[in-house]
Amino acid sequence: QKPLAIVKYNAFMSGVDRADQMMSYYPCERKTLRWYKKIVIHILQMLLLNSHILHNMYRPKMTFYDFRLQVIKSLLPIPQQELFESPAQKRKREDMHVIVKSSTRDNRNRLTRKNCRTCWKRGEKKSRLYITAILV
Repeated sequence: QKPLAIVKYNAFMSGVDRADQMMSYYPCERKTLRWYKKIVIHILQMLLLNSHILHNMYRPKMTFYDFRLQVIKSLLPIPQQELFESPAQKRKREDMHVIVKSSTRDNRNRLTRKNCRTCWKRGEKKSRLYITAILV
């Protein structure tokens, strides 16, 4: 026979134990953080877990990991490098030597050799099967 206090504890604490278990899968707290940062991170994790539970109640079920990734992706801005690229960065990107296989073929269905764009600019005038991809 269990004492009444233990029976009530087990009846009401199962949700808290489950929440602690779910939050322990992806710990964010670190020993080196200040106490107030730990509290904020813990509250954010609790908010994320509660929203995951609500999401699974009203929408198709999703794992906590996938839910976290979806939230992170929705909060991060879409990178728009072209808008903030300086002319020097663009030149550097154009001169990158990313090697790809030439895809053009001659009339006998053999891969044709081409001049590599980057090598040609450097003064190397060799034709190759593998050329630099044009990064635009």
